[in-house]
Amino acid sequence: MVTYKLVFNRKKKLGEDGKALVQIEVYKKNGLRRHFTTGVRITPGQWNAKSREVRNDALANQRITQRLTELRNFETYFPATHGRAFALSDFDLMASANVDEAAPTQTFSAYMKAEIEADKPGVAAVTYQRRMRVWNRLNLHHGGLVAFGDLTFAFINRFDQAKRGRFKLDDNTVEAEHKILKRYISRAVKCGLLPQNPYDQFKIRGKVVDKVILTDEEIKRIEALILEGEQAQLAIYRDAFLLAYYTMLRVSDLLTLTPRHISETANGLLIDKVQVKTKQRVQIPTWRLHEGKAQHLLRSYWPSTEGGRFMKRSAQNLNKRLKEVLALARINKTRIGFHTARHSGITDLCRRGVMPTIVMRLAGHANIKMTMHYVHLSGVDVEQALSNVTSW
Repeated sequence: MVTYKLVFNRKKKLGEDGKALVQIEVYKKNGLRRHFTTGVRITPGQWNAKSREVRNDALANQRITQRLTELRNFETYFPATHGRAFALSDFDLMASANVDEAAPTQTFSAYMKAEIEADKPGVAAVTYQRRMRVWNRLNLHHGGLVAFGDLTFAFINRFDQAKRGRFKLDDNTVEAEHKILKRYISRAVKCGLLPQNPYDQFKIRGKVVDKVILTDEEIKRIEALILEGEQAQLAIYRDAFLLAYYTMLRVSDLLTLTPRHISETANGLLIDKVQVKTKQRVQIPTWRLHEGKAQHLLRSYWPSTEGGRFMKRSAQNLNKRLKEVLALARINKTRIGFHTARHSGITDLCRRGVMPTIVMRLAGHANIKMTMHYVHLSGVDVEQALSNVTSW
């Protein structure tokens, strides 16, 4: 492990101008250490030994931070770009600690894979797999590892054409994969490993698809289903869909929901869960939504074993059997899956006049833009909203 520390006047000797250098001391537990200049010379009175920064000089502190970041970035990405463990002597490869001069020996493919692996603990398994597919497709298209110098507008444009032609991906998949690649290219630019982002000139083209949602009347038909005899086995699939609608939970969160995510409050059941996909915490007061129907379902399916899941089914099984439920409810819309419940639930709250910021929080979104992506209002909804305006 490498440790970084700022030191002032290491040699305990001031220059004729009464100043000394601020240096970066880099050392390992084995006792080895090296020192790098920051180019900042100050008087003893300017140095804050407690906070290890220059007093009242933002520019000097910025220069120190920039130098420190260069060293740390070089150490962090060295194993991925050079194929071996980092040693303090490897700083010599930086050529006076200039990260840009070391860039030609690196490959973007190695950097991107290292970053994907570093991000892995904080993302869902499906997200990690999706990012690795992009990495594999990128190298397959290029015929080998992609160097930083390969990342030009022309390269990205050819890769886009290959996605649509050679790899036969649909527009939405192409768009999603571009966003993943852009994420890691942008990160490389910020780390000083790439001078310019080719996506600054390339426009990602996707296809706008109208999401299918269920109306209030269709939801009521599902709620009113009487499932008896052989159809009784469909009850759990109907109830799982309704629970996803009432709570706006993703299917990944619905299927991992256990009693430890539920708190009994004075008002009712509170869902308090870290989302599988985003790792963000979401809290849902079930007694305040849809007349408490969600908490009624939760109590009905309360696991008999501690730590057991409420819905002991797979996502594939849920979507497959949902079709039978929809058929019984006389709903013949296409492209309806369990995620439709989340879209429909979010749209319903917005239609009822709940503030977008509140909907955003309940849905566990990071920003309003994402929440608005889930809202699908019809012309009738718009007309009704305008009719409620009493004065202009």
